[in-house]
Amino acid sequence: MESRVSDDATAPGAILATARESLEVTVREVADALNLPNKVIEAMETDDYENLPAAVFTRGYLRSYARLLDLDEEEVIAHYPHGTDESITTEVVVVNPAEEWIRQHPLWVLGSGGAIVLIVIVVVTIWLWANDDAASSAGVANQSVAELAGAGVVAAADALEADALETDALEAGAALERSRVSVRAQGTSQQDAVEIVDIRARDDSPTAAASDRPGQLPVTPRAASPPASGAAPTTGLAGQRDRRITAFGDDVLEFRFTEECWVEIKSNTGRNLYSDLSRAGQTLRLTGEGPFRILLGYAPGVRLAYNDESVALGPHTRNNVATLVLGQ
Repeated sequence: MESRVSDDATAPGAILATARESLEVTVREVADALNLPNKVIEAMETDDYENLPAAVFTRGYLRSYARLLDLDEEEVIAHYPHGTDESITTEVVVVNPAEEWIRQHPLWVLGSGGAIVLIVIVVVTIWLWANDDAASSAGVANQSVAELAGAGVVAAADALEADALETDALEAGAALERSRVSVRAQGTSQQDAVEIVDIRARDDSPTAAASDRPGQLPVTPRAASPPASGAAPTTGLAGQRDRRITAFGDDVLEFRFTEECWVEIKSNTGRNLYSDLSRAGQTLRLTGEGPFRILLGYAPGVRLAYNDESVALGPHTRNNVATLVLGQ
């Protein structure tokens, strides 16, 4: 872009512009050579001092411009309206290479800025994608750990339940052994007592009672009190006991004992329904609603039927103690 030459031919701007044009040099080339913006060169050639910096800087620009065009520096400065300043001998040139380079190469600046933005977008996209993959992998790992932990909890619960059943069975077996020892120790006295009762039962007249106890009046036997409803199982003449263990249900458990055996029956929630010691020759029939959790202290001494179907105890027996669940 060519600058407008000042109307005053003696003005510094007119002298510089005329000399530049005679050399066929453009404003851009002068600006590049002096490392100044184009607008500064144009302001000097048009004597537009309001758009130029302070006089001390402007004089330095004029000297540099005159020297570039091989003109007399003093002659150019002599026509500068602000005169000369002999005390200033150093030329000050304001140089802003970055600003000038950006002004001269706008396409490079735009291209570089676009490339930087594109690189940032690519980096952010890769980072987000990597984090998503890591989060997905962590979620799968956590799910697997949770599934394994859940399976471990179920297995642990089953093991604890099995241990509890076995512990109950062993404790029941121990109680059965203690009961057997007690029965053996008291066997003689109990047998004698039974025989005495049987003898008196055969002769229950007042005369017989009086003859047994000389000097005492005959005592009339008291009538037996009826048993409380549901308080105890009914015992038949053949040693059979029938009992309802739940309010509802028609499932029947039948036990036939050939030896002494401790029987314990609980509901599926762990509530105790029946527990007692049965002896050889007895039959026990229990009616209720299953499922039933059954513990037999001495499994070889009992035969079990559920709803008139025989139940094999061998698969459920350990150390002569059987634990099983019926009615599930």
